[in-house]
Amino acid sequence: MIKLIVNLLKFIFFIIEGIIKIILYLGIFALVFVPAWMLFEKKRYPGWYSLIPVYNYYIAFCRIGNAEWWTLLLLLIPGVNLFVFYYLTYKFVSAYGSGALMALLTTFLPFIGLPILAYQNRRGGIRRRKF
Repeated sequence: MIKLIVNLLKFIFFIIEGIIKIILYLGIFALVFVPAWMLFEKKRYPGWYSLIPVYNYYIAFCRIGNAEWWTLLLLLIPGVNLFVFYYLTYKFVSAYGSGALMALLTTFLPFIGLPILAYQNRRGGIRRRKF
């Protein structure tokens, strides 16, 4: 009887753990892909392009950031990819009027850098909502 109760409690904690993980994953999804959607729409690309796994890099770095297409192939080389990704992020961020520090933040902490970039206007200030 006690073994049954222990197994039932393990199952309940397993379910609760799964629900918490789903909530965390959806939060991370919202912190990265919603601002990316907004950034794509700022440059007049459909927002759903940001949800397509490889094509979003092509649009963000080659079309918006004006980088060459072959620089995406350099992302496949270990060791070089970190520097190339920073360079491509710098090109992407500079298209929105930001500089090297914003590119550094967006490279290593995209869940912080992308929302800041998405809610920023061209002059560098935060966009205000009118009520």
